[in-house]
Amino acid sequence: MRVALRRRSASLLRVNELTDKCFSSCVNDFAVTKQLRSHEEACIANCVEKFLKFSELSGDTFDAHATRR
Repeated sequence: MRVALRRRSASLLRVNELTDKCFSSCVNDFAVTKQLRSHEEACIANCVEKFLKFSELSGDTFDAHATRR
């Protein structure tokens, strides 16, 4: 049970970090417009895609390294 809770907490932390990073990098004037522009939406989509690909790649690399031991 504790392992599952730690994994869930770690996952939520990663989602929050991703949200903060991509929103801060891609959105410039949300306080003024209260909605995303198309280029901001595209930027966020690219940011999330890169993050997910990196996460998958790093997970695969970790798994490969762990199985060699």
